[in-house]
Amino acid sequence: MSATPTAASASCHSVTEVVDSGNPVVAVAGAPNVGKSTLFNALTGAGATTGNWPGTSTEYSRGTWRNSIDKNSPAIPMTVIDLPGAYSLDPMSPDEALTRDLLLGENKPDVVVAIVDAAHLARSLYLVAQLREHQNRIVVALTMNDIALGRGLTFDVAALQHCVGAPVVVVDPRRRTGMAGLALTVRDALAAVPSAPRALPDLSGLSHSERNLALEDDRFAWIEDAVAVATSEGEAARADLGDRIDRWVLGPFTGPLIFLAVMWLVFQATTVIAAPLQDGLDVFFADILTGWAESLLASLGWSAAWIHGLLIEGLIG
Repeated sequence: MSATPTAASASCHSVTEVVDSGNPVVAVAGAPNVGKSTLFNALTGAGATTGNWPGTSTEYSRGTWRNSIDKNSPAIPMTVIDLPGAYSLDPMSPDEALTRDLLLGENKPDVVVAIVDAAHLARSLYLVAQLREHQNRIVVALTMNDIALGRGLTFDVAALQHCVGAPVVVVDPRRRTGMAGLALTVRDALAAVPSAPRALPDLSGLSHSERNLALEDDRFAWIEDAVAVATSEGEAARADLGDRIDRWVLGPFTGPLIFLAVMWLVFQATTVIAAPLQDGLDVFFADILTGWAESLLASLGWSAAWIHGLLIEGLIG
């Protein structure tokens, strides 16, 4: 990445405005809740800073990663940017637009670490599929492996790496495992030439909408092939509690039946179950509490009409 942008490429979204141009720039990208910020914090430690991207209200985090393979190897300082979470490069919000502009702009980061959730591999690979349509350096960091293993899913990292066309590293940012492998892989990616874009179908002669549909079909087919080749489901595979509930609650036949049953229970709760409680409260306030209050007023000699009306007919009534 050039240290100084040209006049044509400089903009309020330029990487060189917010990073130290002397260090390699590593961008951490991925969907929300895949461990992206946890990995960023593991890499940069307490030295990270948060602020708004120049010219926008979008927040980003920046820090220095002392990239070291082990205690005996020299550390290479790298500037790391924690990009706003994005499911794809088709922005639906200003945050996602900033992520798209940075990853595909002229002043791209030197390396993109794409975070992929192993427990939801197909969903997480969509962003990788789009990134692979452009020439860049990508390292795939596979997170949430403990959750995936708990569901009986196993991964062939070499096969996934071959299908994706980019190096894949298994990391656990919370437990700080796999960090040395990630450091070495990022170093190797920096030393290598950017990967050529993956092969796309022939889109010539198609309209704009037809090209978009053809690209979508190609991406989903690419993802399906990668998941089929690189993952296997053991006999102990099981969905977590939320997935098992969703299977019934969101089912095309069971879902409406469960909805009607819940609505009937709510109706019963507000009529049959609540009616005795309402009657009991009415008896308590209209008879018992009112009698106590009238006796108290009589004993105190407070027989004025306005006091009786305020307390008995107003507050208690």
